Amino acid sequence: MAAMENAGRQVDGEALADVLKSAGGIGTPATRAAIIERLIQVGYVVRAKKDLVPTQKGEVLVDLVDERLKSPELTAVWEQRWLEIERGARPAGFWTGIVQLTREIIEAVRNQPQWNVPGQARSARPKTRARKARGARRVG
Repeated sequence: MAAMENAGRQVDGEALADVLKSAGGIGTPATRAAIIERLIQVGYVVRAKKDLVPTQKGEVLVDLVDERLKSPELTAVWEQRWLEIERGARPAGFWTGIVQLTREIIEAVRNQPQWNVPGQARSARPKTRARKARGARRVG
């Protein structure tokens, strides 16, 4: 929680650091808590008294995930862009770019053989069908 709250200290470049500092870090206290609960729910971390400890699945994901997602710079850049949009700048593909980056990163991780962690079942059902079955809308 503290790392997310003080993410501006970990960013190179004064402008991006200021963006995160003025935003109060990454997420709100409620979203930070929800993120941690989700990480526990999907098996990336477990609670050990007052600590959160990564599982083998969590460690594998950190090793495989795109470097951009391991650093708060990407969040700072996106936050800066949101501020520009709030001030009247045109989105000009901003959301489409986020969706595309997310798809690329997920696909790259899924294609890594190391992702098959012992004891961790992966769904064989296609994601697009699962989304359509739940009535979710496609964004982008």
